[in-house]
Amino acid sequence: MLYFASTIFISAFLLFQVQPIIGRYILPWFGGSAAVWTVCMLFFQVMLLAGYAYSHFIRSALTIKKQILVHCSLLIVALLFLPITPDESMIPDSGDNPVTLILVLLFLTIGLPFGLVSASAPLFQHWFNRCYPDRSPYRLYALSNAGSLLALLSYPFLVEPMLTLDAQAGLWSAGFVLFALGTVACARTTLQSAIPVTRKHADTIRQHPLMPGDRFLWLLLAFCGSVLLLATTSRISQDVAVVPFLWILPLSLYLLSFILCFDKPRWYQRRLWFPVYAVALLSGMYVIGPGSDDSIILQIASYSLLMFAGCMVCHGELVRSKPHPEHLTAFYLYIAAGGALGGAFVGLIAPLWFNDYLELPLVWTLIVLSAGLCLFRDKQYTSSGKGVGTQVLWGAAGGLAGIIIMTLFEMENEHVVDMERNFYGVLRIQDIPVDNPLSHVRFRKLLHGSITHGAQVVGDQELSQAATTYYAESSGIGIAIAAMRKQQPKLDIGVVGLGVGTMAALTRIGDHLRFYEINPQVVNMAKNYFTYLRHSSAEFEIIMGDARISMDREQKRNYDVLAIDAFSGDAIPVHLLTEEAFGIYLDHLRDNGILAVHISNRHLDLRPVIYAAADAYSLDALTVSNPDSTDGLVYESDWVLLGRNLDIDPDVAADKGTVTARFSGTLLRWTDNYSNLLGVLE
Repeated sequence: MLYFASTIFISAFLLFQVQPIIGRYILPWFGGSAAVWTVCMLFFQVMLLAGYAYSHFIRSALTIKKQILVHCSLLIVALLFLPITPDESMIPDSGDNPVTLILVLLFLTIGLPFGLVSASAPLFQHWFNRCYPDRSPYRLYALSNAGSLLALLSYPFLVEPMLTLDAQAGLWSAGFVLFALGTVACARTTLQSAIPVTRKHADTIRQHPLMPGDRFLWLLLAFCGSVLLLATTSRISQDVAVVPFLWILPLSLYLLSFILCFDKPRWYQRRLWFPVYAVALLSGMYVIGPGSDDSIILQIASYSLLMFAGCMVCHGELVRSKPHPEHLTAFYLYIAAGGALGGAFVGLIAPLWFNDYLELPLVWTLIVLSAGLCLFRDKQYTSSGKGVGTQVLWGAAGGLAGIIIMTLFEMENEHVVDMERNFYGVLRIQDIPVDNPLSHVRFRKLLHGSITHGAQVVGDQELSQAATTYYAESSGIGIAIAAMRKQQPKLDIGVVGLGVGTMAALTRIGDHLRFYEINPQVVNMAKNYFTYLRHSSAEFEIIMGDARISMDREQKRNYDVLAIDAFSGDAIPVHLLTEEAFGIYLDHLRDNGILAVHISNRHLDLRPVIYAAADAYSLDALTVSNPDSTDGLVYESDWVLLGRNLDIDPDVAADKGTVTARFSGTLLRWTDNYSNLLGVLE
């Protein structure tokens, strides 16, 4: 028992420890997009399915001795893949859809080791059942999930702060060797203690056949849980930041529901979790409602409660329908298949089918309908005479929930004239009527999620040339450009993040403007729906791909002003704010140039991070805050200006209604090996 329990625990720990390690390695290579984690999860789910299918196949087709021979031989081959460090030669050159590249990269890096680790839980439970047929192997599945949960919780609080990525990969590789030794011990025990297959086993299978619809139900419930996990993670990451902590929180709750449901039946009671899910659903509807501006803690709490309650319903019903242990590997295979289908739906199908994040409200509704289906199939429940009314009630609730949720999304998309979705998220073009006697004048916005990424007045030739939103002449970037013009009339300006091209409105003839943009759809919308680029006084060029990678590869640019304004929704690409990233920026900045970092954010105070980077490179730093304008065309904004010889006249800023201040709080260093999101939450 000790060999099986410890090896399964180690395998589960490795299984979920490798996910944030590899995710952190490749996240900066693909622009820090929330979709990177979604594609990684798709890979992990597909490989989990492959591992379970492999386990089911060799359990069904081979004798115990041959199973052990095949499995141990593959383990020896897997050792050749260590250490699990991604090859930097696969860093992409542009911002084209990188889904295929991510999947191939992960397969070549950790494919075989991950597949064998994922196969261990069902395979070892089968071996355990052959050695101890009178003991339930399902408790080992709960132990497996406990190991996975420990791996996830330890990563952001212990592993990530204390170890570099290379050290993490090295320790994981050492853990895999330990897992291989444990596998040998389990195999030896199985060879010594396994009870030969007899006619009794065949009779047992015939006495406990699978019921019609069992396989479909397993697929459906696992699919719902997987979609709920991934869609919730995407939503949270899109609104805050793409960091391991916000990947791990939903995944930990997902695993906790597995642990509770598979440990003991008493943890899942319909009369408790059905109402909890209904209340959580109402909370989720409120959070996604139009105009919602709740604190990030409340939003995360609402999404997390809804996800956990939904997973408890899905996984609780899975356990209620679990088969006799003779069908154990088939049961796990269908669970893995449902999870992989959910990952494929969120990572591949939804971005093609939908132009908005509709998978989240869809799965909320589908869980209600799935719960009704489970009630309908429960003969013991329906025979009591109380099932028909409840079934009708749940069916009506599911339909009503779907109508309400879709209505909320329609309200959110009011005045939208175009909406597109790709790997990097959902972009909307929204026309808002302007309070003007001329009814044809509109304020056209580009929104990524719920955040405006630039806007322009349409229908008035004079106003259409004005810099709006966060880029007005009174904003931090406007003051930075004005300060540099005192030194020289023609400026070389770099901008990380195109938006709608508003920065072009701050340029003059003779200036040169160089944009770095990773999302091709942003470029298309900036050119097709806005005229800033078309009417630019300066010469401009657009460099496609991740800005940090592009700058690292190109020759020194000598920018007079370099603006860092790359947000994905309201989320911050962490790899663009580390000390290493600032080193790259400074390499491209003139000695007396200004580095302007846009830090406007509803939930995060990034000043401790930016000022820590300034301190690391002995730079002057100044926060420039600009209020909303009365006409609604200029938004409240915060920029931090940095330079080796920063010369910003506070009186000039005050004349524009702008406030300048220096930060005197505790500094927070972010590096490529360490970042602490909790430290900047407001």
